Amino acid sequence: MANKEMVAMTAEEKAQFEAFQKEQARKAKIESKRDMRKQLQQMVDEEMATSVEELQECSAMMQSTKCKIFDRFDTIMKMRREINEEDNPEGDEQFSFTFTSSDGSKRLRIGHNMNDGYLDQVEDGIKKVREYLRTLAKDEESSRLVDAVMRLLARDQKGNLKASRVLQLSKMAEESGNETFKEGMSIIRDAYRPTRGKTYIRCQVKTTKLDSEGNPVLEGGKPVKEWSDVGLSMAEV
Repeated sequence: MANKEMVAMTAEEKAQFEAFQKEQARKAKIESKRDMRKQLQQMVDEEMATSVEELQECSAMMQSTKCKIFDRFDTIMKMRREINEEDNPEGDEQFSFTFTSSDGSKRLRIGHNMNDGYLDQVEDGIKKVREYLRTLAKDEESSRLVDAVMRLLARDQKGNLKASRVLQLSKMAEESGNETFKEGMSIIRDAYRPTRGKTYIRCQVKTTKLDSEGNPVLEGGKPVKEWSDVGLSMAEV
């Protein structure tokens, strides 16, 4: 057995040695964490390469499936429009269609969103409407009412009027009988130029309703059925 040599240290030398040990331990800890961060980033890079590729493939597959479904239902939607022409004398375009299977177990909603938009002349109509509304503000109570109506002319985040609010104001204009009000709303309606947004598909299937314990809910001895959405986005699955 090797002999251990005892080294005598003064209190100051001992303190210096302990400080040296602490400093070495601190540096070793920093270096260890640096190595762990490098290893972590390497793991992230490896998983990112695989995951992003898989998600891109999934996105392409969903886009392809979406196009196929639209192609399959294109003729059906054209036939639906022709059949419903007599019930739509004003020729308003139908932006979405709902299809349900004969047994009532499957449902598809296919269509596209419409974004509100207006020509510049809409400002002339807004000016006339506001001109009329200001004549109604005769006291505090009527002023509050006018302010509430004026809010229907507020623009959304894209700077457009909401078509649903314009419809409300149009009805109010007809009921008022005021020519300035009606003319203003007529200008606004004529300036309306909606743009077609993204197409969408929503799918639902009938499933058995379950209670909090996972057991089928019965009604009259039969399982209760309810519509369940088929998750078509990463956030839904």
